[in-house]
Order: sequence, then structure tokens, then C-alpha cells
Amino acid sequence: SHRHQGIELIYVMEGEMRARIEQSEWTVRPGECLLINSYREHIAYAVGRLLYFCIVINDEFTEFFHKPLQSEQFQSFIANDEGIGQAFRILAYEYQNRDPFFQQRCRAQIWEIAVRLMRNYRLSKPDQRQEIDPLLMVACRVVSWLQANFRHPVRIDDIASFIGLSPSRLSHIFKEATE
Repeated sequence: SHRHQGIELIYVMEGEMRARIEQSEWTVRPGECLLINSYREHIAYAVGRLLYFCIVINDEFTEFFHKPLQSEQFQSFIANDEGIGQAFRILAYEYQNRDPFFQQRCRAQIWEIAVRLMRNYRLSKPDQRQEIDPLLMVACRVVSWLQANFRHPVRIDDIASFIGLSPSRLSHIFKEATE
């Protein structure tokens, strides 16, 4: 299992997927979408043959929304939303075929999905939202930085500068968050 910054969407095209998001179990079938909110521990696996499309929407992508997308909480399971299904099918086609301007078409489809999430799948009741541990957020940002920069020499000073903390404070927080 793992956690990360950004909202992960898994759309099943064929087969069946089982997933666990923290303590909740899900079975996702063709035409259904599993949504994993930022920093939530999760694991997913195939049951037999599986064809799916996965995207992670981060705040840099949605910088023009009124607030960070990851600060929102969305329902975990989306079924029978033909608009999201169509957006994923177009996204998959464009990504696989790479016709001219496919990047712009992919970006447009991800925007379509993000807008549908904001309009239809936000959890508006405060008691349905879960607070995110700030130490865990720092640890996830460190892991994201490491994933993006693993080809270069890694120095704690560089990571600390990126996060905005001193190296000793970052080390302390990371140890506490990851036990």
C-alpha cells in the first residue's frame, strides 16, 4: 500500500479490480471509477485480466481552481457517470494514438473530469471530511520530490529547501511521520 499527494482516479475498462482505501474495501467493474483522495493509504489489485486507466490530478494541474483540488474530499466510488466514462475513453484513445495535439486533448479531458468531480462528487458535510496529518503531508511531499529527482544525487539540504524546512526539522518530521 502507499500514499501520495494528488487525487488518483482509476477507471476500469475491462475486468475487475479490488481495492482498499484505508479501512474501506471496493470492487470496481467496467464503467466504474475509483477515486482516492490525496494522502489516503490505498492498494489495488486485479482479479484476473484487467484493463484500466489511471490518472493522478495534482494541484499544479488545477492551479486555476478557486482552491487546491487536493483540499477537497470526494466520494470514493463513481458508477454510471457516462461523462466521466467518455472522458476516460477519449483520454485513453488520445494517449495511445498520440495524434497531433494529443497532449492538449488529454489535458482537456482531465479538465472535464476535474470539473465533473467539483460539481457532482464533492463531500460537502464537514463530518464526512477527514483531516490530513500535517506530518504525513510533509512525508508525502518528500517522497514525491524523491520520485521526481531520483536520477540526480540526493541531498537532504535540497529536499529541505524544496519543502521549506531546515534539514534537521525535516529529518525529525519525516522520521515521526514514517515511524
